[in-house]
Amino acid sequence: QINELRKKNIQVQNKNKKHHPPMAEHREKYHTVPMNVMGMVTKNLTKSDKEYHTEGARLAVRAEIDKLIEAGVWDIVPLSKSDAIKLHPDASFSRIFGILGIKDMESNTAKYKYRVVIQGSNVRDHSGEHVYFADTSSAPTNMVAIRSVIAYGQLSGGSCSQADAQQAFIQPLLEEDVHMYIHVPPEMMSEEMRKQASKVQNPVFRLRRPLYGWSRSGNIWETHLADTLKEIKHGSDQWKPVEYWPQTFWKIGSKGKP
Repeated sequence: QINELRKKNIQVQNKNKKHHPPMAEHREKYHTVPMNVMGMVTKNLTKSDKEYHTEGARLAVRAEIDKLIEAGVWDIVPLSKSDAIKLHPDASFSRIFGILGIKDMESNTAKYKYRVVIQGSNVRDHSGEHVYFADTSSAPTNMVAIRSVIAYGQLSGGSCSQADAQQAFIQPLLEEDVHMYIHVPPEMMSEEMRKQASKVQNPVFRLRRPLYGWSRSGNIWETHLADTLKEIKHGSDQWKPVEYWPQTFWKIGSKGKP
C-alpha cells in the first residue's frame, strides 16, 4: 500500500512541476498529496531496528555531529567537572544524546535524520540539585498567525512562500555568563576531542550554542530572531513584532503600513 501511495505521489509531483515551476531555492514542498495520507511523519529508530545499522544511518549520524562540531556548539577541549565547578561555581551540567529516525517515512523522499539533543529534564548544579530556569520558552508555531498571513497574502493580490530556518537553534551564541557544561558520549567525539578527553578525569565540555531539549533554547532563539530581523534594512522598511503573536513580524513600509 505504501508503494502505491509513493507512485501516486510521484505522478502528482510530476504533474504539479509543469504548472508550478520552482520560484526560489527553498526546500521542495508538496503541492498536493493523496487524501488518505494525512501527514508525513518521522519513524524513530532504536538499535533493535535493522535500519539503525545501515550505511545511510551511519552517514546521517556522522554528518550531524560533524556539523555541530564545525559550528562550535561545544568546546573541543574539555575540563574536568571539578575544575569547571572551581572556575564557575554557578555552572550547570547535563548530557547530550542522539535521536535517529527516517524523515517523511511514507514518501518517496524519505531520508535518515539524526538530531543531537540535550537532556533538559536533568540539568543539575555542582551539588547535584536540579536547576530551573526562569527565561524558558517552547517557541511554538502559531497557527492563527500562519492562517492570517496566508489569507492576507492571497486577498491583497500578493503571494505566499515558505522556507525553513537553517540550523535555527544553533544560530545564536550563548552569553558569556551562561555556564552550561555537557557530558559528550565517546561516539559523538571527534578524534581531537577523544585525545583531549583522555587526559582529563570526568571530562565535560562547555556548551557555546543552544541545543534542542534545553528549556532556554526556545527563548534564546526568539530573541535572536527578533534582533536579526530588526537589524535588516530594506530602504526605509523595517520589521516590527506583532503583539501577542510570538515569532511573528510586520514588515513596515515607508508609509508606515505593513
